[in-house]
Amino acid sequence: MKNKKVMPWAEVVIVMVILGSGISLYYDKENRLHHLMQKPAVVKIMKWAGLAGETIPADKKTYWCPMHPQVKRDKTGTCPICNMQLVEMQEDGGRKKNAGSILLTHRQIQQAGVRFATVARLSFARQIETSGVVAVDERQLKTISVWAPGQSRINTMHVNFTGATVNMGEPLLSIYNPAIVTTQEEYLLLLKSGTERTETLLNNVRTRLRGWGMAEKEIEKFRTKGTATDDLTIYSPVSGTVIERLVNEGQYVKEGQAL
Repeated sequence: MKNKKVMPWAEVVIVMVILGSGISLYYDKENRLHHLMQKPAVVKIMKWAGLAGETIPADKKTYWCPMHPQVKRDKTGTCPICNMQLVEMQEDGGRKKNAGSILLTHRQIQQAGVRFATVARLSFARQIETSGVVAVDERQLKTISVWAPGQSRINTMHVNFTGATVNMGEPLLSIYNPAIVTTQEEYLLLLKSGTERTETLLNNVRTRLRGWGMAEKEIEKFRTKGTATDDLTIYSPVSGTVIERLVNEGQYVKEGQAL
């Protein structure tokens, strides 16, 4: 009967001794608990129990060296490798810590100038200031020249400055040419004769006038009017910009001369 009453008290005494030893190890100044947890046998037991080697009690603060993450202590101090002040390890939202990763405090992130941004595809370019020469595209050049025979006089310059913008079909200048005036009068005489043979001659004269630069609408204009015109208007065959003006009003030019 006496043995049965003593046994429960003996078990309580043993448990208190074990807890006392554990507490003394936990608060030991030489961090014996930390070294004990790193022993191979203890590590195997922790793994068998489902605890990682870096498992820390929830109510225990851990201090570590940001430069050497493997250095961890349960109290403040300096790193034995770089003599850097140990910082408190913060919780990472319950996520697992990857091997070789480092944990920075908010102050360290600010001092390092770390910035966060969403990953995106960007075009890398660099602006360069340099000198160069501007030249026209030679494939787009167009020269306006005199097609009328002999000498011609420039009566009117419709486009009279360099840099002017010209549209296709816009009048550039008007010239006077005696041969063109005579040919117009010849055309009107053939038109008045009204014979069957004149149709071929009229087509020949029209072809000659077009070859000298007279537009079809100008031919119809003097034909309808019934009198020859002194001015032959030259229209722009293309749209573009005048890059060079070579003549002025009142100037005489020869056949083939650039205007």
